[in-house]
Amino acid sequence: MAKTQINDFYDVAVCGAGPAGLTAALRLRGLLGDRASVLLLDRRSPWREPVACAEAVHALTLRHLLGDVDPAWIRTVVDGVDFFSPDGTKVRFTRRGSGYILDRARFHRGLAERCAEAGADLCFEARVVSVSAPGTDGRRRLELQLPEGLRTVEARYVVDTTGPGRGPCSESGLATGAADLETAAFALATGVDHDPRYIQLHYGSRYAPGGYAWVFPRDGRVANVGVVVGREWTARRPSRDCLALFLKERCPEAELVSRGFLGGPIPCGQERLPLGENGLFRAGDAAGMVNPLSRGGILEAMKGGTYVAEALASLLSGRESDFDRAAKACFDAWWADKGRGHEQLMRAKPAFGSIPDRVFDRAAHALARLPEEKCTLFRIFRETLFASPSLVWRMRSLLR
Repeated sequence: MAKTQINDFYDVAVCGAGPAGLTAALRLRGLLGDRASVLLLDRRSPWREPVACAEAVHALTLRHLLGDVDPAWIRTVVDGVDFFSPDGTKVRFTRRGSGYILDRARFHRGLAERCAEAGADLCFEARVVSVSAPGTDGRRRLELQLPEGLRTVEARYVVDTTGPGRGPCSESGLATGAADLETAAFALATGVDHDPRYIQLHYGSRYAPGGYAWVFPRDGRVANVGVVVGREWTARRPSRDCLALFLKERCPEAELVSRGFLGGPIPCGQERLPLGENGLFRAGDAAGMVNPLSRGGILEAMKGGTYVAEALASLLSGRESDFDRAAKACFDAWWADKGRGHEQLMRAKPAFGSIPDRVFDRAAHALARLPEEKCTLFRIFRETLFASPSLVWRMRSLLR
C-alpha cells in the first residue's frame, strides 16, 4: 500500500498519518478526487506503532465523521463510565452503546487503505526533515529522509499534523499545541478488576493530582491502565510514579503485558491562534486540538483534519482565491465546533484540578444513593460543583 516511488510535485503534502492527517487526506480526495494530488507522509507505518492513548471515542461522532465504520476497528463497545471518588465510592453513568474502544493499529491501517483507494499517494518510513517557506512560485520544498536516502518534494500546500511543537515547519504565528503540555503514563495489564463494558475514571490527589487515573477495557482480559497529572504537579508527582502507586494499591493483581510503562505528551491548552498561514495548515495535536479536561483528542483531530481539507478544497477548486480567507473559514469552523468550548474548559481547568478530595467524596456519596437511571452527566457535574460553594465562583468561566 505505502510506496516510496513518489512524484516531484503535489497539490497537498500531509505530514503525519495520525487521525488528523489521515482524515485530511481522505476528505480532500473525497471532495476533489483527481483534481487534487495528495501525498501522505509519516516517519513510520502508522499501524505498526500506533500513538499511545486509551483509544476511546464517542460512537455517534465517529460514525458521523466517517459514515462507514469497519467493525474490525472496534475492540469493544462501551456502555458508560464508572467514576470513583478518592475514598473509592463508585458512581455509574450509563448510556448503552455510546462509546467505542478502538484498535488504533487496525483503525489507522483501515483509514490509510481508504486514502490509497481514493487516490492519495502514501509514503511511510519517511521522516520530514524540513519544510521551506514558500518560494517565488508559491511552492514549499519538503526534504524527506527515506530508507534509500534524502529526497525533495514540492507542494503547493502543506498540512502539519506531526504533533505538538513547531515541528519541521518555520511559521511562528500558528497554533503549535505546545501550551499546557502534560505527560500521561499508562500500561497494558491483565488481572485488573473492571467491567469490560465500562470505562473507569478515578479522581483524587493520591493517584492523580490535577488529573485522573483510568482503566479502559480492551478485550475483556487486558485493560489499559493509566494516569495523567496536572502540569503544575508534574515535577513533584511524575505520572509514572503515580501510575506505579495506583497499580500497587488499586490493582494489586495486575500483571503487565506491555513493555513497562508507556506514555507521551498531551497538549491541553487551547490556543486562539490561526490554523493556516502562507499555504501551511496545522491540525490535531500540532494545533492543540485536545479537550483540556478529558484529554481526549482522536475525534477532535479528525474534525480538525476535516476542516483543513474543506478549506484546501475551496482553494484548489477555485471557489476561494484568497488563502487568508480560507484559513479564517477553517479556524471559524473549528472554533464554533470545539475551540470555544475548549477555551472555556481550559479556563475552568485550574478549579477542576484543585477540587479537594473531600468534595469529590461528598458528591459521590450523594450520587451513589440515586437510582442509576437518574445519574446523568449533568447531575454528576452539578453535585460535584455544589459540594463546595467556592467552586461555583471559580467555575464562572464556563458561563462566558
